[in-house]
Amino acid sequence: MSLSDFVNGLFDRLFFGQDEAAGLAALENEVASDAVFDINGKTASRAQFLETIRGFHASGKVKLNTIQDLAVVPSGSGGVVAQTSKFTVMSGGGAKEQQSVRIVKVEERGGKKVMTSLVEVQA
Repeated sequence: MSLSDFVNGLFDRLFFGQDEAAGLAALENEVASDAVFDINGKTASRAQFLETIRGFHASGKVKLNTIQDLAVVPSGSGGVVAQTSKFTVMSGGGAKEQQSVRIVKVEERGGKKVMTSLVEVQA
């Protein structure tokens, strides 16, 4: 599995899948326990990141529209992926398109890939 495929699949499971339990399992199994989160210029704890995941699932339907790699820099069995994505949140009879740009650092730990760092700007 390529680095980009890992990141795409992880974010699909965390935020865009229909099953909140799968998103929570992805957080537990594919995000390092000491991962660092910076969302819109503010450091977020793992608990706050968990609430963001739950918020996506509770908000109604969230549909991923596009995802595009800006840069992929492999390093050993991990590396860094910069991406942009557009998604639509449908709630209360309306729909709002949002965009995010993220930089994700991935490392291999215990024989598996895990996200160790996320910097994201979302609008």
